[in-house]
Amino acid sequence: MVIAGAGYVQLLVGLIQDSGGVPPELLVPLIVTNAFALATAVVCFRWPEVGLWVFRVVFIGAGVFKIRLGIIRPQTYVEGFGELAVFSFYRSCIHGFFQDHAVIIIVLIAIGQMSVGVLLFTKDWLQRLGIFGGIFFLVAITPLGIGSAFPAPLVMAFALYVLDRRLRAPVPPESPSST
Repeated sequence: MVIAGAGYVQLLVGLIQDSGGVPPELLVPLIVTNAFALATAVVCFRWPEVGLWVFRVVFIGAGVFKIRLGIIRPQTYVEGFGELAVFSFYRSCIHGFFQDHAVIIIVLIAIGQMSVGVLLFTKDWLQRLGIFGGIFFLVAITPLGIGSAFPAPLVMAFALYVLDRRLRAPVPPESPSST
């Protein structure tokens, strides 16, 4: 586990160097978010029920925060993500359509995030819908690059996949008691 964590840190440092550096105000949040993502992946593997609670809180909390900030200061998203996006297509969308309709788009994204969190409280196929919705969201924000704390979204998407597998793992039969 320590070796995997050290490899992840090396990958993160390499990405930071290859990107030409990270704006100083984003360095600490980038490191903290990636450490959290890695810890969440471990929790999902070792204690899936705890991992489920982590994702419930993360998605609902992020949605609530996003609605509040999106209504009060929608330009924060345009300014914060626009130039950090990896692909020019994402930058064009952010500085074009998104900028012109920021509040409604941010609120809709936040509703989607909160929906994922709520679906994680359910069971069976609805819970799986929430898990796959979370994976889709995390993969979709990955091209925001440093703005999404890359590679944290991919690690969290993998953690959700692991969570799904662990929650649906067959329960081993009870061993006969020796009385």
